[in-house]
Amino acid sequence: MMVLLAFWGCSQQDNSIVIPLQSHEGSGVFHSSQSIVPPGRIPLIYTGVPETIEQYVVRSISIQPEQNIWEFYRKDILTKEQFLASQERMGIDTTKLTDQEFDHRILILTGTHNNGKRVVITDTDNDKDFSNETIFEYEYPLPPEEQRQMDKTIPLVKASVQLFVDGQIVDHEVNLHISPYENYRTLTYHSVENEIERNYHLFASMPFHKRGEVVLQDQVYNVFATTNGVNPVFHEGNTRIFISPADSEPSERDGDIPASVGEVINLDGHDYRIESISSLGESLKLSYLGENPDPFGITEGYNVPRFNAVTLNYDEFNLSRYPGKFVLIDFWGTWCGPCVRLIPELKKLHTEYKDKDFQLVGVAYDNDPDMVREFTKENQMDWIHIFVDQNRRENNSLVELFRVSSFPTKILIDPSGKILARGRSIDEIRNILDENL
Repeated sequence: MMVLLAFWGCSQQDNSIVIPLQSHEGSGVFHSSQSIVPPGRIPLIYTGVPETIEQYVVRSISIQPEQNIWEFYRKDILTKEQFLASQERMGIDTTKLTDQEFDHRILILTGTHNNGKRVVITDTDNDKDFSNETIFEYEYPLPPEEQRQMDKTIPLVKASVQLFVDGQIVDHEVNLHISPYENYRTLTYHSVENEIERNYHLFASMPFHKRGEVVLQDQVYNVFATTNGVNPVFHEGNTRIFISPADSEPSERDGDIPASVGEVINLDGHDYRIESISSLGESLKLSYLGENPDPFGITEGYNVPRFNAVTLNYDEFNLSRYPGKFVLIDFWGTWCGPCVRLIPELKKLHTEYKDKDFQLVGVAYDNDPDMVREFTKENQMDWIHIFVDQNRRENNSLVELFRVSSFPTKILIDPSGKILARGRSIDEIRNILDENL
């Protein structure tokens, strides 16, 4: 019945398909993420702090971060250069923001109760009064592993805010996960003079995602969408999307790569462009582009996009220089502990297959090419190496092209240029090579 409803809920005129989406709690098939709630840049007005709380700080989190940055720029809290840097990083479209004042911030209090426990109070009704809110108490400090376990037990709180969407201010309710635990993070607020402010940490996330179903070419697909975890408003710069057959479920945590708005995806030999998603994620729009049995992409089963790069020895690198070979690209960094620990396994793999139709290529995402060159020499990493500067965002770099966000990431490409494996273990890659070499 749900499938039929999803099918009839789609408009397929002019090759367009509109898919209804429903909200669900939790991150679902996506990575979960948290944002630091730092000491604020503007004075906060509030009342109702319980007398039993001996020491505390109050901070605010903007549920519409792009609007927050725009307001800071208009009020000269951010310079033009700072705003432009944020605009590029976050993909801020100022035509979708407003000069009107509205309440897109939520106040959060954290402090120490007179019983010694850490407390967190969220102003869920957004009336700037903490006296009518639930007080959550936590043991603190705790070892990092216990903090991580406690993080999982923290309940979601529903909070009321205002948002600016589609040209108007609307009331909205969000689910928030607020944690006082820094886990493995080491935070220092160097520019904050208030010692009490420096003693307290807050982390916030908005764990939700959207789901829907659609029938395409007589096959049922599940649709998943989310933002960056701290914003309920969807736009091109922050949206991650999976569309997968109903009998399989993707997982960003396991290395599956979500698509974004504007991207062309291939589903069972047919190309679709993700045209848009509504501001609050109620629907997703696709357009059908036609059959394509041999698509390009960056995940398993796709032909690898054409690219060129330069090695640390200043030689040109592209796949056409290695005809008939399986190529394993290893994205790594000298700063990455798991990457460094993997080096002996890579050396062993290289030794086993270097005399066959196999080529190992390291892509170092690092700070200094000379340091990487010396590191690879000292560790006898005698395969091809490419350097990508982690301090500069280059759209044509291999890290950007393959949308690598975790290290190490390994991508195995067959002689025809098709991706055979992404994010697999060395043993899995060895098995694939043994079957083909």
